[in-house]
Amino acid sequence: MISEFFIKKPNDLMKKSVVYNLAANLLNAAVSVFLLLFVTRSCGTTAAGIFSIGFSTAQMMLPIGQYGMRNYQASDVIGKYEQEDYIASRIITNIIMMAGAIGFVLVKGYFFEKAMILVLLCLLKVTDAFDDVFGGYYQLNNRLDISGKMQLIRIGLYCIAFVLTVTLTKNVLLACAVAFAVSAVVLIAIVSMVKRLFPVTKPKFRWDRLKKLLIDCLPLCISAFLVLYMGNAPKYAIDSYMSSDAQAIYNYLFMPCYVICLFVSFVLQPLLVKMSKTWVNRDFIGFKKITVIICAATLLLSIFVIIVGHFLGCPVLGWLYGVDLGEYQYPFTVLLVGGAGYAFAVILQTILTVMRHQYVIMIGFAVSGILITVLSPMLVSAMGITGAAYSYITASLVLAFIMLICMIGCFKREERKNKINSNE
Repeated sequence: MISEFFIKKPNDLMKKSVVYNLAANLLNAAVSVFLLLFVTRSCGTTAAGIFSIGFSTAQMMLPIGQYGMRNYQASDVIGKYEQEDYIASRIITNIIMMAGAIGFVLVKGYFFEKAMILVLLCLLKVTDAFDDVFGGYYQLNNRLDISGKMQLIRIGLYCIAFVLTVTLTKNVLLACAVAFAVSAVVLIAIVSMVKRLFPVTKPKFRWDRLKKLLIDCLPLCISAFLVLYMGNAPKYAIDSYMSSDAQAIYNYLFMPCYVICLFVSFVLQPLLVKMSKTWVNRDFIGFKKITVIICAATLLLSIFVIIVGHFLGCPVLGWLYGVDLGEYQYPFTVLLVGGAGYAFAVILQTILTVMRHQYVIMIGFAVSGILITVLSPMLVSAMGITGAAYSYITASLVLAFIMLICMIGCFKREERKNKINSNE
């Protein structure tokens, strides 16, 4: 009966795919807010600061595990690579991710509890990375609904496990371990149920194909890592120059910035295969139409979120976390504008990936990564949380602008090339 919930194809497939994808993305975006809330309530702001830097670091490591491959995999409509190639590559990238996490802990010199919390949260992200590769497989086969259901149930159950554990034991480390165990078991169980419809092939380590796949997606991995690094660089500056309490406050302010990006993910994922087909078929008018609709909708939502957030954001967040955030209204608004820039950068990155011009993405991320690395320690040491907000908005808007120029340039180049080929 449970397996039928995943396997049975609904009559209104597109609608259900959108609904489950939206619900999964909403939950995924709310995870850090939700878990941090219970850590704050159960263990205090100091523990919340430790958890938040651990969760942020794990989130930053996730693009290494996922290797920025989801959009590439889901748009591989010509079947350049097979499922076993994607799974094999995911094993390799997650080993690299965990090695990086352990290396980070050693370099930072974190004490035992802080180090173990970070490592366990990175292991939790390993389950996210494998969820992602199977979700891409289902999405490519026009069953995005299965991907949404799997993510929704897995994240929901491990969140419940974490909350119950941290509330009853007041032990963040134990709660992280329980969450990882629950997430891994649920993922394995769901993939096993669905394999009747979508067989799970064993990974094949065909190194020539894996090398090509990893090279093709390397710019996506680096850019996905850097886009999260942009969000985390101010946090590391706060970690160096301010207290754990300040770290918790900045995270309270920063988390709503992903609301706009959440909408982007909700809109893009159901349209990704369609967008890929229009591009492969050289339907430039259809491709341009989809792009304009997504960008226009994102702009309108950004304006709405920024205005509402400016007036209501800090009072609501302060009530939610039990902390007075009244003095942080201005940096919060600055962060929301930066979040809008980040959302547009994600849109343009996805479009360039569909166009198979992922290498030019590196231009924007290289400039923005250097910029925020230089600005964060300078501004945080001088201006505190407001300085952190300034460094984030500057890097986000610069990134969005550079990506826009790259996208327009690549699109016009492909149009010209297509006209020349048509006239021959």
